[in-house]
Amino acid sequence: MRLLILLVILPTLAWSQTSPRFAKYPIGDSGFSIYLPTIPHNNTASWSPDSSRVYTIESSDISTGTPFGFSAIVINLKDKSGMSEELVLSYLEYLKQSYKVISSAGVGKGHELSTHSSAKGLVDFWKSEDGTEWQVVSWYDAESIVVQFVYGEKKLENESVWQVFKNGIRFPGDK
Repeated sequence: MRLLILLVILPTLAWSQTSPRFAKYPIGDSGFSIYLPTIPHNNTASWSPDSSRVYTIESSDISTGTPFGFSAIVINLKDKSGMSEELVLSYLEYLKQSYKVISSAGVGKGHELSTHSSAKGLVDFWKSEDGTEWQVVSWYDAESIVVQFVYGEKKLENESVWQVFKNGIRFPGDK
């Protein structure tokens, strides 16, 4: 009898675990687009102090039962000659201070984006002083920096959701 109950309950539990359904959204008029789990509730553009164009986009999702934020910052650099991995690392350090990050797993370098062969990627995992867990990826090429975040009260455990989001950025001209 117990075996019969388990055979009925286990598939039901497995099917009840939901994953968000991603759709492609433009990031302002930047030429970039991104796959997000819900319609963005924030999609803005501004200027940085050095006159680079900065775009932000954000959505939230609770389909897994835990609220998570999915967001990205796109920087179209005014001075394209200064692009380097060191510049991206410096920007990530600035963001860590802004978000009050108290610990970091350490930057993983050498990631590649199949849809944009000239993009280089950096990945890190942060924890901020309020306990928020951050999964961070930054992509950059000669003209732009993109930083993508998934954040919540715990780490996003569904690796495939993280991979879809992380690899779901589209640079101008990508399909």
